[in-house]
Amino acid sequence: MDRTIVNPAQIVRSADLLNTNVNAYIGVGRLAFDMLGGGTSVGGTACTPTTPASTSVVIGTGAIYTPLAVDTATYGSLPSNGEVILKQGILSATLTLACPPPISPGFSINYLIEGKFQEEDVDPAVVPYFNSANPTQPFQGPENNGLSQPTIRQDQFVIQVKAGAQAATGTQTTPAVDAGFVPLYVVTVAFGQAQITAASISVAPGAPFITATALDALTEAVANTLYLTPAVANTLYLPVYPVTTAEAAVGTPPNLIYPPGSPRRWGAVGNGINNDTAAVQNAINTSPSYSGYPGDIYGVTTVTFAQNNQVARFNGSRIRGISQSATSAAVVIQCNFCNFYDYWVELTGIPGQPTPNPNYVTASWWSNNAGTQFNNIFGCYHTNAVRGMVYGQLPGNAATSTIQSENKVYGWQTTSVSNPFFQNSVEGFIHFSNPIFFRDNSGWTGAPALAATARALENEVGDLFAQGGEIIFSSSVAGFGCDLAGCTLVGMEWEGAASAQIVGDGVQVIGGQYLNTQQNTSAFVVAAGVTGDLKISDMTLLREPGVGATAEQPMINASAANPSFTTILSNTRSEEWPWGLASHNVRLVTGGISVYKNHRLHITGTDPNIYNINTPVDSLIADSIFDRFGYTSGLTGWNLATSASGTTMTQDTSLAGPPGFNANSIHLHSTGGAIASSAGGAAVQVRPGETYWVSGWAQIAAGASGNTQVGVDLMGGTPSFIPIADATSIGSGVWTFVEGPVAVPPGNGNAFMAIGMQCTGTADMFVTDLRVRRAS
Repeated sequence: MDRTIVNPAQIVRSADLLNTNVNAYIGVGRLAFDMLGGGTSVGGTACTPTTPASTSVVIGTGAIYTPLAVDTATYGSLPSNGEVILKQGILSATLTLACPPPISPGFSINYLIEGKFQEEDVDPAVVPYFNSANPTQPFQGPENNGLSQPTIRQDQFVIQVKAGAQAATGTQTTPAVDAGFVPLYVVTVAFGQAQITAASISVAPGAPFITATALDALTEAVANTLYLTPAVANTLYLPVYPVTTAEAAVGTPPNLIYPPGSPRRWGAVGNGINNDTAAVQNAINTSPSYSGYPGDIYGVTTVTFAQNNQVARFNGSRIRGISQSATSAAVVIQCNFCNFYDYWVELTGIPGQPTPNPNYVTASWWSNNAGTQFNNIFGCYHTNAVRGMVYGQLPGNAATSTIQSENKVYGWQTTSVSNPFFQNSVEGFIHFSNPIFFRDNSGWTGAPALAATARALENEVGDLFAQGGEIIFSSSVAGFGCDLAGCTLVGMEWEGAASAQIVGDGVQVIGGQYLNTQQNTSAFVVAAGVTGDLKISDMTLLREPGVGATAEQPMINASAANPSFTTILSNTRSEEWPWGLASHNVRLVTGGISVYKNHRLHITGTDPNIYNINTPVDSLIADSIFDRFGYTSGLTGWNLATSASGTTMTQDTSLAGPPGFNANSIHLHSTGGAIASSAGGAAVQVRPGETYWVSGWAQIAAGASGNTQVGVDLMGGTPSFIPIADATSIGSGVWTFVEGPVAVPPGNGNAFMAIGMQCTGTADMFVTDLRVRRAS
């Protein structure tokens, strides 16, 4: 850098003074050029909401650096200078810019904040000049003309805001950058918005902000090389990683201070807006170890992990799909024997684009026509997408048949993803450990309602094993919470508002708890025509307290399935699920074949009893028999045991049962102590030595005489009448819930029980909603 010399007693010329400025100006400009490169860049100028928040934003102080000639015009007494340096324009005071909302409901506006370098001569003043005729009396202005002249050549950073056209929210576009300006920020304001928050402000695509200083690179380099390695010392603390053979086959990476496998080594910007596809793909393809830089967001169209035996460490970075056209996935996994750590893929929309990016089918696609096996993901996270991951063929296509197995995911989580996982692979098998399958779209643009196609877990074709974790679909009753086939789910916590749909054979649920938050949805619904079985063991299925006696939905609805479909409940427990409201003949499981193996039933908080249900293959209490206790109309299967002493049994349609129960009832009439009971086809065969719990609704007609009892007429072996309630507890003309135990004496072989009444005088009794359960 040049320095002007002024000697003692020398008359100082104007050029001497001006060259002092110019020499320093050129020196600083050349240094900036070497440090920042030859392009335009911007430092500082943070864009933040006002305080308090309003419809304006504040631009902080900062500077713009741009390559220009030193002086395109004369500088005082110096001629113009065409040498190009990196000039610095300064914004020395904060700037407030107004961004008013659109005037049309449902519309939004994108405001572009842009800036440029501007040089101008300012601060005019009338300056004194030497008067040779009278040195004691200086001229005022050149030749004493009294005119003012600029006294400062000022380099400024000029920033302005430019409004786009208002448009329906989600379709508005950002205006084009004006000539000579560079983009800085995009501020999105919706109709009626009274305050601009940080969420409304984003960095504009192509904004030339300085993302890392030389000190940053120095600090990182020192840390990466443990401060005092030879590489550090030999390169002035800026290590250079040699170009590898694999890299040389592609080309020389532009930034060798980052290690092989780093997208930054290949020039990635990592701001989530710039297209870093080539840099990320080169990093993947040229190293056995991919390494993301902490905090980076790599904007890509699609990148593919196809190299076998690779280790991919995301290190807190993420990959964002920014494609502007129809694309299958942001990340495709096709490799074998690979380990991924902190895997994170998202489809957040870039400025001017809705979230999630509508151009993608899924964020991640795990599939390979040649097979993909023995891979592990340690920490898997997807955000802001319709589909998080597709395993096998994409939805709407025939399932893949190539092997895709022995793959494991340890720790799975999503945020704002409506369909987290979808498998469609005939030879597929995937193992999840402690996943959280959660359907959710809370972060999407416009806050739309959850679509009926949303599913927390979709295992359409292939095998899936999940252990621990959660399945959550409680935010909406839309559609089904899951589509399940061929999966084993162990020790998981379920919480659902919609029903989980069984779409194929081979679903096993072992352990855990399922909380259904609604009264009007089943826990599981089996799709039409499905064959096979659903096995649930060691699990508790429950609903919110107080709905068990009134909610009319079966716990498992297989009514549309193939009649051979079998539901097996082993060592399970249900709470707040009724055995069945007779008006709809609802049982825990409707349709197909039901097998209970030690199922403990707690109907509702108002009934403290817990009943134990068993239906082994040789069961004497099959569902077909229970149908007779949950009749819908008529007396089909109900026969009068005896007609002595004027005993009769008829259907009474004039006396409806309690609200929510049968619209008709059985009318029993007895005189002179005779027992009136429903036997024959209505009797239930029972086992000697076992205890049963009988319940129902009863009322005695007004005018009854003598002691009237309702109970069970036990026939076969040693006949007996076992009462469960009498006139002191049964309302006269009022429906009363009656229940009680019935113990079948040991040795009473070939025994049957039927509902009945006994009266010492004359009485008419009405009963409805008859139920029997094997008691514990």
